[in-house]
Amino acid sequence: MSEHKYIPGLGPLGAKLMILGEAPSYQETAAGKPFVGPSGRELDRLLYDAGINRNNCWITNVCKYEVPPNLPGKKIPFAIRANNIGIDVHQQLVELQEEINGIKPNCILALGGTALWALSGKTKIGNYRGSIMHGMGVKFVPTYHPAHLLHQASGGEFKGYWNRQVMIFDFKRALAQSKFSEFILPSRVLEICKNSAHLADFRNRYKSSTNMAVDIEANGTCIPVCIGIALNKNHGMTIPLWNTDGISTIPSSDLIQCWIILAELLYEKDIIGQNFNYDRDKIKRLGFIIRRLISDTMLKALAINPELLKGLAFNTSIFTEEPFYKDEGMYQGSITDLLLGCARDACVTYEVNENMDSDLDELGMRPFFENFLMLFPELYWSIENQGFAIDTKERDLLLKKYIEWDERVRYELFKLVGTEVNVNSPKQVSLLLYENLKLPRKPTTGEEDLTELLNSPTAIKKPEHRKICELILEDRRVRKSVSTYLMALPDYDGRMRTTYFPCLDTGRTSTGQQDPPIRPTIEVIDENGKKKKKVLGTAFQTMTKHGDIGADIRGMYVPDSFHFETIEGTIKQIIEDEIFLQADSSQAEARVVWLLADDEDALRLVDEIDYHAWTASWFFGGSESDYSKKVLGYEHPIRFAGKTLRHAGHLGAGKRRASIELNTQARKYKIPIAITEAIAERALKIFHSKQPKIQSVFQNQVIECLKKNRQLIAPLPYGVDAPIGGKRTFFERFGEELFRQGFSYLPQRAVSDNTKAAAIRIRQRIPGIKIVMESHDALLFSIPKSRVIGNSIVIKQEMERPIDFSHCSISRRELIIPCEIETGINYRDLKKFKDIPIIALPKVIPQMIPRNATEAFTVVDLPKDSKLTDIIYHEEERKLSDA
Repeated sequence: MSEHKYIPGLGPLGAKLMILGEAPSYQETAAGKPFVGPSGRELDRLLYDAGINRNNCWITNVCKYEVPPNLPGKKIPFAIRANNIGIDVHQQLVELQEEINGIKPNCILALGGTALWALSGKTKIGNYRGSIMHGMGVKFVPTYHPAHLLHQASGGEFKGYWNRQVMIFDFKRALAQSKFSEFILPSRVLEICKNSAHLADFRNRYKSSTNMAVDIEANGTCIPVCIGIALNKNHGMTIPLWNTDGISTIPSSDLIQCWIILAELLYEKDIIGQNFNYDRDKIKRLGFIIRRLISDTMLKALAINPELLKGLAFNTSIFTEEPFYKDEGMYQGSITDLLLGCARDACVTYEVNENMDSDLDELGMRPFFENFLMLFPELYWSIENQGFAIDTKERDLLLKKYIEWDERVRYELFKLVGTEVNVNSPKQVSLLLYENLKLPRKPTTGEEDLTELLNSPTAIKKPEHRKICELILEDRRVRKSVSTYLMALPDYDGRMRTTYFPCLDTGRTSTGQQDPPIRPTIEVIDENGKKKKKVLGTAFQTMTKHGDIGADIRGMYVPDSFHFETIEGTIKQIIEDEIFLQADSSQAEARVVWLLADDEDALRLVDEIDYHAWTASWFFGGSESDYSKKVLGYEHPIRFAGKTLRHAGHLGAGKRRASIELNTQARKYKIPIAITEAIAERALKIFHSKQPKIQSVFQNQVIECLKKNRQLIAPLPYGVDAPIGGKRTFFERFGEELFRQGFSYLPQRAVSDNTKAAAIRIRQRIPGIKIVMESHDALLFSIPKSRVIGNSIVIKQEMERPIDFSHCSISRRELIIPCEIETGINYRDLKKFKDIPIIALPKVIPQMIPRNATEAFTVVDLPKDSKLTDIIYHEEERKLSDA
């Protein structure tokens, strides 16, 4: 150990707060003090922001000797790195225990995964950060290491500079805990229902409580095994739903009584949940009715802090003092552990919801949350349940086409390389390009880096090397089309579905597969003959509509056929084909930017000319008509470049970002154009000289708002009873990335909220209408052909309601975004709607005959002088209409 320099801890004896890091850096070794280098300066800033005086703290490290840090891309455990250079880690832990015993702090602020491991033996800092824990005889609060704020892209403990704000919260928690030595955690009574009398007593005890938090657990089966309920934060009960597989021993007759009491509770109480659409879907499938959902803590987190995480574990770490418990036996232990964990989830959800209220009110977001965001669950539950019908014949033809395409490309690549190459393996592609072919090394083998190689005039000298790179990119897109879309597994009823997450930091939604526990995985055989688990569904919003690879896959998705039938023999079946109708906001985000930039000329011209073609003529010469899509009937490469560069200019992109974006998208969609950074720089200068208000008004005012309080308030969609729209606090470090996020937030949030609000109003005006998909600025419907004209009028009206900018961070007049209506018999071939005539009604009108009580309830009468199109056919539609 003699060759290593010992760096002791530093601070006042008897300090109430100890700050524990991993090991000294080389700067700290040179200075002979802990935390004096870049990490130390970042620590000082964090302590200042958290209100902690460093001079009152004992500062030390797990290991008092310098240990080499992890290299980018490699994560070698600390103990191995230390042992590799001859440091006895066990001895260091012994000395740390002696140091803690000598200082006797009330609390330790443990910085990073190594400090967490040293104190508790646990390793997942992302799970345990913010928890109040106990180790080495003292309580501690773990959080991320400040060093990882300096090199997030190099295999750090987290991604996203917003985590700095989370660290400040953890620092403040450690400071509060340092005021006393006792280890105090929330006290909760958690029970498993033993019988119906037990549940009835629980219900009667809290009969005056109106709100009830609810959580379910499926135990890996996607079928609920229990429901946890809590009518306050201190007492929760889990009701087992079955008496099989060891779930419970309640006799069937008494279990029925438990179900009855539970059904009454779910109907009579106002429900609180976390991402409750999942729970509600499962609960409704069991036959229970949720009368009213009054709060979803995931959506409340979106209202309070769009930039932070929204999951229950994260919300728990911020809004309660409950330590992380999901890996503490809840899922790894017995069924009893699972049931008790479910009761804890319900209590924690109740407390999280309760403690969020002060933040919600302080930000003035309660009306926006209650009157808008809380309408999302019903909207997206209906969209998720709708899904796409599949044309299986078209799918099989596409599958044949793409498999042949894949084989052809792979064979061409094999002939050039001399061996099989897995184009989806970064390791194989890296070895091929950077080791074997000796191409200039890029950080990754991703699409942007390979596109940059291909567009460089000097990087690739041999034509065959260029062809190899092109084939790799082509086969990746072909194989993604096969695996992600064509081989996607439909739901059990044959419909393709997706899952929506409506809580992105911009206010947009994202879509994904139906991962467990939404739906179970299915065992399939892959192309190598190996068994593997495959998830149902696919991400709808990622399906491309441009280029020659993947765009035709939309053709396998078709509208429904409309059925009206009853019990056989009572009425003849009527089938009316449906048609897709898409409502698409025209140039939506650009219009918002122009309004915020006070550019009324642009707002007028966009409806008179092909604006992207006009923009392109600024950069590349010619006139608008030379590149106009309206004139040519197709996307000219120069127009594409103009559109992409305009978007980059709106969002404040630099020359590098703009050129990479254009070149990557152009190559992806086989558009024959590529530009250099110099061309992008020149184009951006021209753009801002032609439309100076984008920078001088819009972007400058956004920057001023961020300088003032790091907050932006979005405009308010029509019909929402709230004083302001969505508010976002930005936590990114001050600079270009922060500005880019700010420039994109207002237009994206304005358009996304406008689309969501329109969808909500359309469902209210046309009960039972089928919304197949929401995609930021567009809604896709499946509508009977005879209702297209009537429904399109309503849809267009609601999509074109005025957006209120009066209380936006940049106050402006109202804005109406025009809506274009497209129709088609599949999702690929959508054409602009041109007042097509009403399709003739079916000639067969059913003859009514007497019915029994059941038939009378399930069948709708056809009144005299009524049209078939005026009838609301489905039971759900009828109930909505009556309501």
